Amino acid sequence: MISTYLTLLSLFLYIIFVSGCLPVQRSALLQLKKGFNFSELESWQPNTNCCQWSGILCDDDSGNVIHLDLSSQNISGRIDPILFNLTSLRALNLAFNNFFGSFLPSSGWEKLGNLTHLDLSDSGFQGQVPIGISRLKNLVYLDLSYLEFTYLEPNFEALLQGLSNLRVLYLDDVNISASGEEWCGALARSTPKLQELSLVFCSLSDGIGISLSKLRSLSILDLEGNNLNTNIPDFFVNFTSLFVLRLGYCGLKGFFPKDIFKLKNLTIVDVSSNPMLSGSLPDFTMDSALKSLVLYDSKFSGFLPDTIGNVRSLEILDLSNCNFYEKIPSSIWNLTQLRNLILFSNNFTGLIPPFQSPSSVVEVTIAQNQKSGSIPRVYGGRGLQKLVIIDLSNNSLSGPIPETLFNLPQLQALLLWQNQLSGQLPVFVEASLLKNIDLSNNNLQGKISTALFQLSGLEFLSLAMNNFTGFFQLDSMLFLKNLSYLDLSNNNINGEIPTLIGNLVSLYLLNMSRNALTGPIPHQLGSLTQLKYLDLSKNHLYGEIPLELVSLMFLSALNLSYNNLVGRIPKGGLFSTFSNTSFEGNVGLCRFPCNTLVEMMNNISISPPTLDDIENKSYMIILGILFGVGFGGSMAIVIVLDVLCFDRSKRRNRRTVDG
Repeated sequence: MISTYLTLLSLFLYIIFVSGCLPVQRSALLQLKKGFNFSELESWQPNTNCCQWSGILCDDDSGNVIHLDLSSQNISGRIDPILFNLTSLRALNLAFNNFFGSFLPSSGWEKLGNLTHLDLSDSGFQGQVPIGISRLKNLVYLDLSYLEFTYLEPNFEALLQGLSNLRVLYLDDVNISASGEEWCGALARSTPKLQELSLVFCSLSDGIGISLSKLRSLSILDLEGNNLNTNIPDFFVNFTSLFVLRLGYCGLKGFFPKDIFKLKNLTIVDVSSNPMLSGSLPDFTMDSALKSLVLYDSKFSGFLPDTIGNVRSLEILDLSNCNFYEKIPSSIWNLTQLRNLILFSNNFTGLIPPFQSPSSVVEVTIAQNQKSGSIPRVYGGRGLQKLVIIDLSNNSLSGPIPETLFNLPQLQALLLWQNQLSGQLPVFVEASLLKNIDLSNNNLQGKISTALFQLSGLEFLSLAMNNFTGFFQLDSMLFLKNLSYLDLSNNNINGEIPTLIGNLVSLYLLNMSRNALTGPIPHQLGSLTQLKYLDLSKNHLYGEIPLELVSLMFLSALNLSYNNLVGRIPKGGLFSTFSNTSFEGNVGLCRFPCNTLVEMMNNISISPPTLDDIENKSYMIILGILFGVGFGGSMAIVIVLDVLCFDRSKRRNRRTVDG
């Protein structure tokens, strides 16, 4: 009986004192929490088992806290030095929090001698990186990326000198300020086991030191955004474990070592935005592991080899703004994992290969090349079913737009501007997700399909510089609540601007210039409170400028020139900032007061008078001024224009009553 009791008591004490956390550590954690101004650590309560708190992992045998993970908890405030009483910690993660304006404790880090993983990235801390971190001899993983205004003192090597077991080092956006020989030498001497190295935007300069070649175990090398100003060393081909190589924005020059592409494990290559870096693509083999090849804004040139189709794992191919030429091989559609095909601003010629792409592709951008011929049709369910963006603009494509493009179920952007496309807009019914359509500067004709105005998600529509004709019918404009950009300029559209245009409350640009529009400017335009650019020039609009336009507080560009508008130019709002060029070519418009006689004469027609004109006293007064008879001085000009505008208003009212 007694032995049974003792057994149960021992089990109870084990549960309380061993499997539960130690009271001293629970107390330390609660003290740590007090330093936080805000957190979501609701489970951290006194008199509870801290081993069951969120972010806590305890050792099963000792009950010591060994993992503290408070990442992405929206924590602000400061770090209490009580943290360093948790001497059994093996992993500490405070990443992605809001410790903005707070400094990391300058001392105490050496007490965490068991620590193997330390992640403080994107936590908001600022100031000097504590030199005590260099004494964490068991550290395997260190990430101090994207802290606020962090720097190293006395230098980079001082931080690394005791970290001989380090395998992973991420210091992105930490100001290291070291030359190639300095930072490469420090790494080679102190971290010989390093496998992952990321020093993005660290103010590195003056090349890549030869000592980096000693880190033969490197699998990730990311030096993006440093002014290295050097050639890519040939010894990179000896990094046989390398699977990520990112050297974008590094001021690289010379010729890219083609043998790097032969590294069997290489999955990501990004040497973008190095405009002095030349290179060409190899013949790819079937065993290539590449998933992402990004070369944009470099001097890579030559042709895109047909063997690109062998890289079946390729997901991203970005060769934009390079000097590639000749045709795009049809084998490109053999890339069954391809998601982004970005080839704009090259010298590719010939036809676009028939679309036979896998359903995985979401972006096809072949803009600003020399592609010719017609746009391939998409047949049934064969590929492109996940396509979100297609950009074939600024080529020499001709023929009609295939209606199947409009029926792609996920398509959001259709960009075909500046080609030689012709025919009418196709009839379509399924393009419900389209947000961005730019068909400008082509040879399209016929009426504008009303189906365009049933795309409820449409945000950008440009049909400018085509040959569209017919009446302007926007009966379905009620659906276009999200439309912010509408450009129908340089066509042959006639009819009146519909009053329903006032429903396009998100518009910031409206351009209907160079058409054959008639009728008055609808006062409903005053409802477009977000409007910044309005161009109705070179039409046949008549009547007065609606006073409601004065209320458009964001209007920064206005052009109503070369119409048949009459009356006073409204005052107030931003109208006083628009020059006379915004209104020129409207012989019946005038500002009040007119500044000079010349301005008034430019706004007056002196064509032979009609019988009505002769009977009109305003015309007689104008004749008096023109021939030196009647009033004199600036007062005469004001009176004349007042009478002129009064009589125009009276005639307009009589026509309204008579009609």
